[in-house]
Amino acid sequence: MQFDNKKGTYRIWLQKFITPIVLAPLILTFSFSNYFNQPFWGIARGFWIVFFCFLWVSVILYHRLSSPYYIYYSDKGNKITVRYFPVKPFNQKKNSIEIPKSKFVKFEIVKGSTYNSLVLYQNFKKGIGKYPPISLSALSKEDLKALKDSLIQYVKK
Repeated sequence: MQFDNKKGTYRIWLQKFITPIVLAPLILTFSFSNYFNQPFWGIARGFWIVFFCFLWVSVILYHRLSSPYYIYYSDKGNKITVRYFPVKPFNQKKNSIEIPKSKFVKFEIVKGSTYNSLVLYQNFKKGIGKYPPISLSALSKEDLKALKDSLIQYVKK
């Protein structure tokens, strides 16, 4: 099985790109236009400005706290391959994990306060090694289920 969450990461990039394009003109319009001196829909100008700023900051904080990752997964051949990197601007660090199926021990889905993460374990000569957690916040429910189903079949009993 092989998949990636390219669609989910595109959606996140679009949200990050479109939010300032939509909200900045709205904030500027409500701030400097004389048209909005009177309440708009019964709500004062200052409230609209604060509301749009709050909305913008909320989108930024949501994506910062959820820590979305692009994830490519493949179990073709005799290795389990996971490639991942954070979805943020100017990110240069790309990571890859390749585990021979014969040395794969187990996996865990760790529930965090803001997102779940995947931890993989491999059998080495000196014992069992644990890989760093990979954020699963950008995966769809279908991709997450497929990932779990695929990894379960390689867990050593």
